[in-house]
Amino acid sequence: MKVPAPAISTSLESAKAASSRRASARFDLSGLDGDDPLGVLIAASGQFLDLSLDSEVQRIALLDGAAVLGWEAWHEAERRYGLGLIEAGLEAAIAAGQVRPLPVAEAALMLLGALMEAALQLTRAADRAAARERAGAALGALLEGLRA
Repeated sequence: MKVPAPAISTSLESAKAASSRRASARFDLSGLDGDDPLGVLIAASGQFLDLSLDSEVQRIALLDGAAVLGWEAWHEAERRYGLGLIEAGLEAAIAAGQVRPLPVAEAALMLLGALMEAALQLTRAADRAAARERAGAALGALLEGLRA
């Protein structure tokens, strides 16, 4: 039985949304210092990289999604599930005086792009644990570079 392409796309979109919701629910930022929003943003980025090591997240959210949904729809889903969190983290860090004032919307898009590329790199790495450590160090340095 051949399944029509729109049905596959809708099914994958539903799977991606469900996978993104499950991944969001697995974020644990409890115990982090609420007075350190930049630290929370760095920790959340690290947790995203950790989640990106999960085979379901890799397959649905990072690899198959773009191929089946098309880049536009896939990118929109990433913006829907990740961009708001990054914007909120940047706004809190700016308000706390930890990050110098900057255009939040543009910076958040750039950080989302860096996170997604780092996660995609993990899917292709021969040594994923080592790649995760390198990506975490690079993202931490990138975020620390925003410090006021």
